[in-house]
Amino acid sequence: DLVASETGQRPDGPIRLLTHLRYFGHVFNPVSFYFCTRASGEPICAVAEVGNTFGELKPYVVPLEGAQSGSTEASFRCVVPKHYYVSPFTALDVCFDFRLETPGPRLRIAVNDVRDGRNLLITTLSGLRRPLTDREILRLSLRYPLVTLKVITAIHWQALRLWLKRVPWYAKSDRRDLHHASVSRHAGEHLEGALGLRLQ
Repeated sequence: DLVASETGQRPDGPIRLLTHLRYFGHVFNPVSFYFCTRASGEPICAVAEVGNTFGELKPYVVPLEGAQSGSTEASFRCVVPKHYYVSPFTALDVCFDFRLETPGPRLRIAVNDVRDGRNLLITTLSGLRRPLTDREILRLSLRYPLVTLKVITAIHWQALRLWLKRVPWYAKSDRRDLHHASVSRHAGEHLEGALGLRLQ
């Protein structure tokens, strides 16, 4: 199993998933995050499951960077070769720089594209935790209707704008030797099967 092979530990505690929900049968997640813990609740690692518009998924294990003894709060960090076709406007040989924190009252996540220590693309996600109630779900559904459809539409809209600006792009077939997607989106249904994990 991926987590056990890369960390030497098998998660036997809760695994918490940060992801988009399915809306009216449609879901698209550019990236989902799994936060893996021991039975005591202490963090082991995070797993970033990166999706692309070709229906493929690739997991990246993000090791623990720092945590206080006995605490469930932690930060995770790694810089790893991407070797995966996500955007036609970034090469497959750049690196992902994952900087994650265990979701708590505040959410802080960054996933940057880097090469030779220089940021090529900076992506951040932040927010405040709210209680999951029927009223809150209704409020957010009305404020952000069909949000996953908006995500995929925005991705293609931005790609069109970059193409119109004649930004250099890379075909998926250019470097098949560097493209290592692990799981198809339909076969994966997130990484429970691929990683040997059970969400709790």
